[in-house]
Amino acid sequence: MCSGVTFAKFASLVRLDSVNVIGPGWVTHVKQVFEASDVAAVTVPMYFYYLPLQEENYFAEHVFKSALHKYDKQFPFLAGNNMAIRASSWNAVKDETCHVKNIHEDIDLAIHLNMNGFKLKYDGGIRSGTSARRFDDPPIKFMKYIKMMTRTFKHHQLNPVGAHV
Repeated sequence: MCSGVTFAKFASLVRLDSVNVIGPGWVTHVKQVFEASDVAAVTVPMYFYYLPLQEENYFAEHVFKSALHKYDKQFPFLAGNNMAIRASSWNAVKDETCHVKNIHEDIDLAIHLNMNGFKLKYDGGIRSGTSARRFDDPPIKFMKYIKMMTRTFKHHQLNPVGAHV
């Protein structure tokens, strides 16, 4: 269980990694997404800003994630390095989130929100740049990180198509 987490005091919480780059319209766009009262959390597509072919890697990421969001309802996800959540939604599920070191906490949060009937939105209207630092890892370490996604879903007895590496 989630102990020691404070009550969120603001209308929404934003989570961005220190290596992420957001454009000037990111915050405004997220605020507009939350104008729809049924949206509990939002994540947007990313591109790897220091890899070549940024538009192509953005396009591949966006096509893949938008298809998963639309067609694989067993695959709720939020990108922890690039997301926002309503404080009320966080406060509703924070005590249910898992504290397991070998699972992804952002996907765990998405699963708990989804299990409680909260709507997650993947919004292609804006994007965020992120580091490709994981690609610098040795292959074994990289695959261990990637397989955490499958482990996260298995931890919740879920087996969506999108969770297989």
